[in-house]
Amino acid sequence: MEEKIKGSLELLDKVYLKFKELKSQNLPNEQIFQKLIEFNPSMATVINLSKKLIYSNNPEEEFQNYKKNIRDALRKIYSKIRKKIKFPSKILTYSRSSSVIFLFKEFKKENLDFEVFITEGRPNLEGIKTAEELSKEGIKVTLGVDAIIYDFVKNCDYILLGADAITPNFYINKIGTYPLILTARELKKEYYIIATKDKFLGSEEEKFLRIKKEQPDEVYKGHKRKNIQILNVYFEKIPVSLIANRIISE
Repeated sequence: MEEKIKGSLELLDKVYLKFKELKSQNLPNEQIFQKLIEFNPSMATVINLSKKLIYSNNPEEEFQNYKKNIRDALRKIYSKIRKKIKFPSKILTYSRSSSVIFLFKEFKKENLDFEVFITEGRPNLEGIKTAEELSKEGIKVTLGVDAIIYDFVKNCDYILLGADAITPNFYINKIGTYPLILTARELKKEYYIIATKDKFLGSEEEKFLRIKKEQPDEVYKGHKRKNIQILNVYFEKIPVSLIANRIISE
C-alpha cells in the first residue's frame, strides 16, 4: 500500500530502475513500455517518462533531464501561484500531490501566514500522510474525515490540487476530486490545478491511461459479503471544461 500513496515525482526513480532492469533483459521496446506504465497507468508522467526512456540513446541523461525539467517548472509555478494567493490564508488540498507539497514548503520558507486543510483520503489515507509530512515542516494542518469536505471548502480561501493526468478531454486525479471541484464552483471559491508539463497527454497518448479497480479489502475487510459488491478505485476522470483557466502550468 505504501507504494500506492506516492506522488508522481516520487515514483519516477522506481520507473527508471525498472526500466534498467527490463532493458538488461533485451526485451522489445513495446513490451518494456507496457510493463513500465503498469507502475501507475493513471499517471501521465509515468507514460511520458517511459516513452522517452525506451527511445533514448542515453537513458540516464534523459532521466536526469526529465527530473530537472520538473524541478525547474515547479519553481516557475511557485512564482505564478505566489501572485494569486493573498496571505494570511486558509488553503485546502486533497490527497497527495508532491507538486502542491513543494509549494507549501516554499510558502513556509518565506514565513508566510497560512494553514492547510486536508481530508484523510480513503482508502489509502494519502491525506494523512500529507498532513504528517507538512506538520514535520512546522506547517499548521487541519485534518478531517472525507465527508467533511463541504465545510472545509466553505471555510477555506483557496484550493490547490495536483494532477495525475490532463488530456484534451479529461483531467484525472484522486477519486473525490470531481465533487470537490463542483463544491468549489458552487461556493465560488478559487481553485487551481498545479501541473507541470509532464502531466499532459495528447489525444493519441490518452489511450494508454487506465483507471484500475483495486483490492476490495482496502474498503471492507468484513466476512459478511453476501450481496455486497465492493468498488474500490483510486482515480476518476473529470471533464476538462471544469478546470479551464484554472491550470497553473510550466
